Parts: sequence; structure tokens; C-alpha cells
Amino acid sequence: MTEKKFSAVQKYLKKKNERVIIDLVIKDYDKSNFYLALVFNKKIEKFKVLFIPIDVMEINRVEEYCCYQFMEIVNVNYFLETLNSLKATYQDEEFRNRLSKTLKAYYIEVNINFSGEYKFLTNQVIPEDWSFLFDIIVSLFEHAPNIVSELCNKILALFNDSFTNIKYDYSLDINIDKDNLGIFTDNELTLGKKLLEEVTFFEKIEDKYFAYINNNLFIYEINNYKGIFNVFMNNKNIDKAYLYTLYCLYKEKSENKFPKIIMDNEKYLVYDITENDLLVVSKKTLIKLAIKDVFSTDLEMFDINDSFKDKLIEVINSNFEKDMVDKIIKRYF
Repeated sequence: MTEKKFSAVQKYLKKKNERVIIDLVIKDYDKSNFYLALVFNKKIEKFKVLFIPIDVMEINRVEEYCCYQFMEIVNVNYFLETLNSLKATYQDEEFRNRLSKTLKAYYIEVNINFSGEYKFLTNQVIPEDWSFLFDIIVSLFEHAPNIVSELCNKILALFNDSFTNIKYDYSLDINIDKDNLGIFTDNELTLGKKLLEEVTFFEKIEDKYFAYINNNLFIYEINNYKGIFNVFMNNKNIDKAYLYTLYCLYKEKSENKFPKIIMDNEKYLVYDITENDLLVVSKKTLIKLAIKDVFSTDLEMFDINDSFKDKLIEVINSNFEKDMVDKIIKRYF
């Protein structure tokens, strides 16, 4: 039915003699569907932004659900000139297709229909190297009802500095507060409960839950109102039993906070330590920080538990000469 509604919108635009210059198609985003477009009305020769809430729209009454706002020609010219000047950047079809192999929901499609036709496809968020689309998307939402402003923030999440903005691997239909466990087998329920013993860290940060279990990092969010369970995992091939472990952690809400450091005014969430590196969640991604680099600069550390402190001191000892080790320990421990 959703696809038929989007098709009905295109038929309506053709009938109204409105040319689509740029449009934004959003499907199954938190189980909602929207259409936004910059259109040129040939009858009045004006540019307008069209917004349609697809879920409530009736196929035979598209016009009744259209919300229009005029856009000034100076803004339109800026967007078209910018895209035209960068055309060489997005010629490659592979560059324009970032659809996830595992995440089927949170579908985003951006179509550019001037000086050629270009389709951009991704899930959940606009990639950082599509930054030339940023101003256009913001402007489309600025000309749409305020109720979808938060949707704009989510789609453009990778352009801010929070390390909680991680692209998900899976989106499951499950209402955790109703104990809807039908997606798990008996074996997965048993193993998932046992894996609670392997939880090293678990913490809620902003609107996300972070968990480190048996050398696997998980970042997830729960939307009980819509029955959605979104999960990022650094190991894409682990047993589904871990998802039940995440469920149990959410229900029990017993935190064991992650160690954190602030270095060069940037905050990092530390989830593991190796012989030479700290494994951390940085802005939007997972990276390694060399122990020698970390402790050769000014930094702050907090939420360091005794177990992690002992492991960290051991690694510092193996990476620095004794006089430097003494200075580091005196300063930070």
C-alpha cells in the first residue's frame, strides 16, 4: 500500500504540471513514511516545497494532504548552482548507493532531477561525504511542518559531534515493555540469559544504551511506543542470543559505566584495551587510540573502575620507560 501511495503522489504532480527538481523519499523511518520535494509549478512559474505525510494520505485524495510553502528563487539558485558545480563528485553510482545489507528499514532516497537524473540511496542517516546535500535537506524541512523537525535532526545526525550517532545494523519489531519475545528461540533465550555473566560495561548515554559483552560492542535504542528495537554491533556475525541479553539489560537497568577520556577537547567512550591501544567510540565511529599518544598529551579520565585501572596500568608499564610510568601513575592514578 505504501508504494501505491508514493506512485499516486507522482501521478498527482504530473497532473498538476509540477516539475520535481529535488525530492526526499523517506520510508519505514520509525515506522513512518514521508515525502518532501522542491517543485516548480509551470502554471504560476514559482518554486514550492511540498510535504506529504504518506501514512495518513488517501490514494484518491492526494491533493487534500499536500502542504506547500513557497521558496525564494535566490535559495533555489544557490542549491542548483552548488549541485551543478559538484556534479563530478557524485557521477559514480556506487558513491550514491549506501543501502545497508542488513538494515531494511529507515530507507532514505534523494533524487536530483536537473542537468541529469541522480538517485542517492541510504539508510537512517545521510553520509558525511554527501555534505553537499546538507543545506538542501535542511531547507526542505524548514519549509515543512515543525512536527518533522526532529526527523531532520535524525537524518543529518552524522553532521554533529555526539558519539551516540551510530548507524544501526538491524531494526527489529519488538515491544520490549510487553515482553514480546517471539523473535527468539528457546536456545537463544537460554544463552542470552547466560551471557549476562559476560557483560563488562552497560550504560545509558543520552537516548542510547551501550553494552560491551564478551568482547562485542552494542549500541541500541528502544522505542516502545512504536515497538522498535534498533541495534548497532561491531561484530556483524554474532548469535541472536546477544539481542536477548540486551533486552535483559534494558529491563534490569543495572549500570556498570564505561571508562571515558577527554583528549584535545574531544570525549571518547572506552570499551576495551589492547597491548598498545585503547578501543574507543569516537564521533560516529569506532577507532583505536595508541596508548603512547594518549598519555603523551593532556587528558582527563573518569568513570574508571578498579578492574579497568589495573589493566590500564599494566599496559602503560609495557609501553613506557619506568620514569615516564611513574609520572603517568602519579598524575592520573
